[in-house]
Amino acid sequence: MIWVTWRQHRTEAIVAGILLILFTLFLLLTGLELRRVYILGGKSGVESFAGSFPFVAIHLLPLLLGAFVGAPLISQELERGTHRLAWTQGVTSKRWFMSKMLLIAVPTLVIFLFLSRILMWWNQPINEAIGPWSTFDANGFVIIAHALFALALGTFLGAIVGKSVAAIALFVPIFPVVRLFFIWLRQYYLPPMSLHWNYMGENPFDKLGNIWLLEQSYVDRFGQLINFDLVFRTCYPKGNAFYYAHIFDPNIFSCLRENGFSIVEWYQPVERFWLFQGIETLIFLALALSLVGVTVWWLKKRVVEIILYLHSERISSLQEESN
Repeated sequence: MIWVTWRQHRTEAIVAGILLILFTLFLLLTGLELRRVYILGGKSGVESFAGSFPFVAIHLLPLLLGAFVGAPLISQELERGTHRLAWTQGVTSKRWFMSKMLLIAVPTLVIFLFLSRILMWWNQPINEAIGPWSTFDANGFVIIAHALFALALGTFLGAIVGKSVAAIALFVPIFPVVRLFFIWLRQYYLPPMSLHWNYMGENPFDKLGNIWLLEQSYVDRFGQLINFDLVFRTCYPKGNAFYYAHIFDPNIFSCLRENGFSIVEWYQPVERFWLFQGIETLIFLALALSLVGVTVWWLKKRVVEIILYLHSERISSLQEESN
């Protein structure tokens, strides 16, 4: 089974190896440059790196894995009919599938574990300057879970559809939608924390560090959310749209206090970063295992259908011989 799987997927393995080498070299070179920029420019110097090519690639790599490795893994066998030979030679569908899946999943795990370690080294200056939240998807172990989920999803769709091209066509939109949903859901893994400031004393927001700011708003003296237009009309210079130029004016602060206005922020503290990494990793691993389980169940159904088909063919041939 190992040799057969290698022969079937050696092209993908060779291409993946070349891409891994090139991507690693890219990360090493740009990582050294990032450190130089951080030493010279500090926070302002590394902010542009937070949305750079590595993070685009991190979203693309699991997508490519699921589309061009996961989707054809079973669908090619079903499309060509080679699975019937395996299933009629004493190899159960479960053993056949799990052998193929493990032979692909284990190298995937190793490769993305290596990538996660390289990326954590690459992200170190960004973590120190602006915090780890901006690089969440490429700054821990979630990338491993994303990759395994992509592999499982592609394999599941391939087993259900039975056609490689159709499975890829389904996977390409479904996987990003799932990822975007969890990027949105991420902020709610734990209830966000909040902090108020009524413009008296030292600004407590300055002590929060590299938080993940979810929302910022104003409240009145009763704690009810209010529209900023009300605050603007009440305390900021009349007709001046560029109110930020006056934000530190003591008279502005006095006006805000007198009218009972407070600013409130909802945020996730940096101390929750690794907890959120663990939560998302477990979610995607659970989804991947569930998809593997459903795929095994579906293939068992296919075995029964094939057995019934072969049985009916045999009965028909025997009837023809008797006639």
